Amino acid sequence: AATAHAAQWAGLTPLIIDCDPEDWGAAEAAEADAIARYGDKIAVAVPYATLGNCIDLDRYRDMMARHGVGVVVDAAASLGAIDARGRGFGAGYPFATVFSMHATKPFATAEGGLVYSGDAARIAEIREMGNFGFGAPRLATRTGMNGKLPEVLGVMARAKLKDIDACAGHRTRLLAAYGEALNGLETQRLVGERPMAQFLSLLVPRDLAARRDDIIALMGERGIGTGNYFTPHLGRHPHFAQTAQCEAVPVAQDIAERVLSLPLHGGMEVADVPRIAGALFDSLAQTAMPSR
Repeated sequence: AATAHAAQWAGLTPLIIDCDPEDWGAAEAAEADAIARYGDKIAVAVPYATLGNCIDLDRYRDMMARHGVGVVVDAAASLGAIDARGRGFGAGYPFATVFSMHATKPFATAEGGLVYSGDAARIAEIREMGNFGFGAPRLATRTGMNGKLPEVLGVMARAKLKDIDACAGHRTRLLAAYGEALNGLETQRLVGERPMAQFLSLLVPRDLAARRDDIIALMGERGIGTGNYFTPHLGRHPHFAQTAQCEAVPVAQDIAERVLSLPLHGGMEVADVPRIAGALFDSLAQTAMPSR
């Protein structure tokens, strides 16, 4: 919801389009269709690097060049991710890539975030905007606000940076273990040399989608917390249903009805993964029993 709220705070109307069924990022065909239909009414594209994935940023650099569309990347969970070329996610690209350090993210400091851009002038402008619009010493030269990271959280972030590679490596090993243990289930296709997956996200079988809450409850009985990020999809939120433009989004609707997120965090061991997967398969089987 924060992504669409940001558009509205900037005076824009969110245009919600469908996502890719494999990596769950924005669908390229849906983007092309929106640009063809709405033309220069589109001010900015805000692609989401879904749940820490490394989406194709070359596509958005080309979009800027060909259509004059601004780009801001919602990379909320991707801080620490490495793309397919071995670079930090977003590195070198001219548009703003926005990372979150909220408590639910792989790199967490309780709250806060940061903006990266390969364009130094863009970063200087953002710094001024986030520091009361001070473009000269103690002089407001543009519209601004107080958007700085609190000092205590900055200290926490600097301390955590020392462990970011170890943290990312551990999450990568957990992902590999999940890949073996969940064989046969539909999972989000992760892209990049080292994506920073926020959770292990999968889709429950369609015939059990209406019983997902039962599956979550059964997992809870086994001491395993699960989630259903993001349900419902953005176009179904009451506020955005009234204030945004939502295109037909059958893929997003299907994912929202079936998505299930399993634990993936630094407190886990690789040995925990088979137990979690076993509990999931048991919960799926129990939910599918005719007696239930």
